Amino acid sequence: MRYTLSAQKVMGPYSTNRVTHDVIWTQDINNWKLEFPNRRDWLIFKELYKECSERNVLAPSANVIPVPGVYEVPGYADSNAILFNRPNSYISVRNDELSRAFEKRTANYDMDSEDEEWLIKFNNESSAGNEHWEHVLDENFELIIDSFEKAIYGSPDGNCDEKAAVNLYMHLERKEVVEAVYGYWMRKQKQKHSALIRVFQLYAPRRTQLLPICILRKKRSFKRQASQSVRIKQRTFLQAVPEERDSVEEQNALIRVQEAKAAARRSEGLAIAMRQAAQVLIEKADLATYRAAKALRIAEAARVTKSADAAAFFFLE
Repeated sequence: MRYTLSAQKVMGPYSTNRVTHDVIWTQDINNWKLEFPNRRDWLIFKELYKECSERNVLAPSANVIPVPGVYEVPGYADSNAILFNRPNSYISVRNDELSRAFEKRTANYDMDSEDEEWLIKFNNESSAGNEHWEHVLDENFELIIDSFEKAIYGSPDGNCDEKAAVNLYMHLERKEVVEAVYGYWMRKQKQKHSALIRVFQLYAPRRTQLLPICILRKKRSFKRQASQSVRIKQRTFLQAVPEERDSVEEQNALIRVQEAKAAARRSEGLAIAMRQAAQVLIEKADLATYRAAKALRIAEAARVTKSADAAAFFFLE
């Protein structure tokens, strides 16, 4: 039996079986569910789907007016679903897709079959000569590639410096691993002639052009030209990433300053309250001292006059 599947521009969602860990892909148009027990088969299927989708987009499409259609979902009315209440304000998403890709802590890059074959070969060759070699995980490989892609996207001239890249991302893996992944990433980028992450392909950056600037000088001789052109210096590889880190550090510093100011305000309020309490205690102590002095004088007068009532009447009046 043969089935025909037309690749769409956006691939449908997929999930993972909790028991067997198989990848399950759902096709909305025909309500198909394809299950892939082997991860390698799933990666090959994604590559084929992506290739077919790009061919369908490039192919000339006929001007066909789509006809909308609806169908009833059985059992939806009987379900206890919470009704949606439309808010007064617009429903929006913070930032655009490119900004979310830069802010994402996990990797935007997804390994394909070629990456998986290279990583398996690299781990096998490295562990053959070293018994204590720890295999590079798929997640770490994707994070390294994702970091390189972000860095080269932020570079205005698109140039790469291997030493700067390796030193900048040594916190992700060992030095020899980062160097090997860097070489593999450079070869793959040259083959593709584009970014390896989809969002960076859609938002292609505008590179800074070399603009000649004419500098007027005094004419000393007829053989000497009156002007010469110079080129604008451009930033080298991965300077955008340190600048981004500097901006993050500045934001953290501002946050710390705000927290220090808030703590100072709280301490000032506490000091004022303690000072007021101290003033109340001082007033009470002064009153107690005054009463004690009065009582002492009454006692001395009573001893002289031998009448406590007369002495009290004398001092109190």
